[in-house]
Amino acid sequence: MILTRFVKFPRLGLGFDFAQPPKNPANFAKILLKSWFKTTKTIKISTIMKKSIYLFALLFSASFIFTACDDNGNGNGNGNGNEPNPTVPVTGVTLNSNVLTLAIDDNERLTATVAPANATNRAVRWTSDDEDVATVNANGVVTAVSLGTANITVTTVDGEKTANAVVTVTLPANQVDVGVEINGIVWATRNVDAPGTFAENPESQGMFFQWNSSIGWSSTNPMVDSNGRTTWDNFTPAGTAWYAENDPCPQGWRVPSADELRSLHDSGHEWVSNWDDTDINGRVFGTYPNQIFLPAAGSRITDGTLNAVDAGGGYWSSTQFNSTRAINLWFSNISSGVSDLRRVYGFSVRCVAE
Repeated sequence: MILTRFVKFPRLGLGFDFAQPPKNPANFAKILLKSWFKTTKTIKISTIMKKSIYLFALLFSASFIFTACDDNGNGNGNGNGNEPNPTVPVTGVTLNSNVLTLAIDDNERLTATVAPANATNRAVRWTSDDEDVATVNANGVVTAVSLGTANITVTTVDGEKTANAVVTVTLPANQVDVGVEINGIVWATRNVDAPGTFAENPESQGMFFQWNSSIGWSSTNPMVDSNGRTTWDNFTPAGTAWYAENDPCPQGWRVPSADELRSLHDSGHEWVSNWDDTDINGRVFGTYPNQIFLPAAGSRITDGTLNAVDAGGGYWSSTQFNSTRAINLWFSNISSGVSDLRRVYGFSVRCVAE
């Protein structure tokens, strides 16, 4: 449009360098035209010259206005030729996992990927359709609350695009046991540890319980109960049975009845030293392959003193004998039986399936 690099108007005192575009073409055009009006009033020039200068001013300004536009004809309005990045809308969102299985109190983080990668607004929000089962925070961390299934949804702020994950909440490992069926009764393979949990291994002693109590006592010294107390309860527990609200067994399990203990005892048993190379003594009950091992955890007697550790064991039933005694399975390396013992004693609990 303009053929020369540098144009001078000596009589007007003006010169224009086309290699150095003005930073703001629109303002430049105003200045140029203003100068033209002022100059044509003070200097005597021909009408043709006036028209030429006016036309030049218009063309000169227009050339830089066109230059300030992009290839698509979109101007940025600031005259510097740098078009700001256009808004890139969100087209979708995905999750790193669409299925989660968590134990109660466990947590795991879901990661959302917004598409396209250069989307302008990549913000998301998280929701759970059942917060009684599982919750999710603003960072996508899912926390298992209780047994069940919940749907976790991530939604993009731009475009309301969504993705979902199904979360199944299960019991923790210390509340789950495969169980072994002996004479039609399913027995847990581990003793009760802290109330509502199983001990880590079949040979683990777990905790001791006084009859009809949900409070556990340590099976080793120093003596401490499941509530952190260190003073033994030397009173006789009340009740005519081991009530459900006091049952220390995990969910889906319960303290066995006297008849169930007798059935286990009648299934056959033998004393084993160093069971399964664990250096733990005890008795195996049942007939292979349907057998369970009861460790010789000993007991705590009337004043809370440990007794017969690694030499014998006692396991409560839920059945009372009288107001001060209840039915118990006991054994040593020599003999075993089902009899009644004082309720105040602390013995092991081996649960049966409900």
